[in-house]
Amino acid sequence: MKNDKKILVAAVLGLMAFSGNSVKAESDYAGLKAAIANATQNTEYTYNLENSISGDSALGTMQGTGYALTIDGHSFGISGNGEVEGIRVQEGQSLILKNIGAYTTTVNNDGKVTSVSVTDSMNGFKSPDITLFGAVYNNGTAAVTNSVFSNNTGRWGGALNNGGTISINNSVFAGNISTHNSDGSNDEGGGALHNKSNATITNSIFYGNKAKAGGAIYNNKNGVISLIDNSQFVNNELFSPASSGNFRNFTGGAIHNAGEIDKITNSYFSGNKTYNQGAAISNFKHIGEISNTIIENNISTTQVNNALGGAIYNYHKATGIDKISNVSILNNTCDGINSNALIQEIIDSKISGNSGYGIQLDSNGNITTIENTEISNNTLGGIRIKGEVAIELIKNSSFLNNGGDLNNAGAIWLNKKNMKIQADNGTTIFKGNRDKGNPAGIWVNTGGTVLTLDQINSGHMYFYDPIKGSNNFYNVNITGDGTGTLHLY
Repeated sequence: MKNDKKILVAAVLGLMAFSGNSVKAESDYAGLKAAIANATQNTEYTYNLENSISGDSALGTMQGTGYALTIDGHSFGISGNGEVEGIRVQEGQSLILKNIGAYTTTVNNDGKVTSVSVTDSMNGFKSPDITLFGAVYNNGTAAVTNSVFSNNTGRWGGALNNGGTISINNSVFAGNISTHNSDGSNDEGGGALHNKSNATITNSIFYGNKAKAGGAIYNNKNGVISLIDNSQFVNNELFSPASSGNFRNFTGGAIHNAGEIDKITNSYFSGNKTYNQGAAISNFKHIGEISNTIIENNISTTQVNNALGGAIYNYHKATGIDKISNVSILNNTCDGINSNALIQEIIDSKISGNSGYGIQLDSNGNITTIENTEISNNTLGGIRIKGEVAIELIKNSSFLNNGGDLNNAGAIWLNKKNMKIQADNGTTIFKGNRDKGNPAGIWVNTGGTVLTLDQINSGHMYFYDPIKGSNNFYNVNITGDGTGTLHLY
C-alpha cells in the first residue's frame, strides 16, 4: 500500500473502528458521519467516496484533538437534502475536502465564465435554525480543493463559515445563500463564504450566490483574506432591501470587506448586483491591492438610498484602498468607483463606459495619484469631486468622451481643493468631454482653488476641451522644466 499506510474498514453497530494513519470507509452517509465523530487524538483518516451519498441528519462535529480528516469525493457528491447542517471542525483539528462534485461552464470569447452547470456537489446543507452555516463550519484548519458547493444555506456563510484558517483552491460555489433576519444584524452575509479569521482563495469560481451583504464573500471585521487570485465572481447578488424588513448594510454584490484583504489579483467580476453599494466590491475597512483584474457589467441600483459604486464602493469610515493597478472598470451601472475614503494610487487602469461617473469622490475620498489611466465614455462625467476632497496628482492620463448631465461636469468637476495635472515623459489629454452637448474639460467650482498644469521630462499636455470656473473665477498655474509642451485649444 502507498506510504505503507494501513487501511482498515470496519462497521460495527453503526460505528467505525480505525487503526493506523489512514482509513477508507464504506461510501455511505452513516459511514461518513462515523468517520467524523469517532476518532482518537492525533490521528489521520481519509474517507473515499465511491458513489454520491445523502442523508437527513447533520454530519456532525469532528472529535479528538489533533484529528485530521480528509474526504476525497472522487467527483461524487454529498447532500444534506436541504434540511441539516454539515461538518463542524473544532480548534486543533484539520479537514481536507477534495475532488467533491463535478461541474461544467460556458465561457465567452475571452474565456470568462458566463454560466455554471453543477452535476454533483456538496449540497443541500442548511442550519435548521438559520443561525450559523450551511456545509462547513471551520474553527480549525481547512483546505478545500477541486470541489463544488451548491445550494447550501446559512445565516453566516451559505456554504462555509470560517473562524480558523482556510484555503480554497480550484473550487466552485454556485447558488449558495446566506439568509438574514430583519433585526438588522450588520455582520450577516457571505453567500458562499463568511470569513472571520484567515483565508486564501485561488483559481475558484463564485457563481449565482446570494446574501444580504457579500453575495459571494463576506469578510467580517476580524477577517483577513491574504489573497484572492485568478478567481471569477459572476452573477452574485444581494437580496432586495425593500423585501427584507431592514435596509441597512446591503452592500457588496460579490465581496463585502469589513476586515483586511491584502490582495485581489488576476480576477474577474461580472453581472454582480446590489441594491445599494458596491455591485462588485464594497470596502468598509482596508484593501491592500486590486490588480490585473476586470470589473465589468455589474449593477448597482437603488430602492431605498442612492446607488453607489457599480464596480467599487469605498466606505467613508474605511482605512481605504492602497492601490488599484491594471484594472479595467467597464460598463458598470452607476459610478465605476464611488469613494468616501482614501485611495492611494490608481495606475495603468481603464475606467470606461460606466453609466454614472467614472469616479465620484465625497466625504474622505481623497486620491493621492492617478497615473497612466484612461477615463472615458462615462455617462455623467469623468471625475466628480464633492466636499473637502482632493486628488493630489493626475499624471500621464487621458480623459476622453465623458459626458455629464450636471452643469460643467465634463471630464473633471474640481471642488475646493487644489490639484496638479502633469505630463512627465508621457502624454496627458482631454478630448471630447461634454456637458449637455458643450465641450467641457475641467470645471473649477470654487474661487481660490488652484489648478496646476505641469509639463516635465518632455511631457506633452493637450486640452481640446475648455477649462472653466465658477463665475469665470479660477486659478491656473502653468509650470514645467522647459522640456515639455502645453496645448490649449
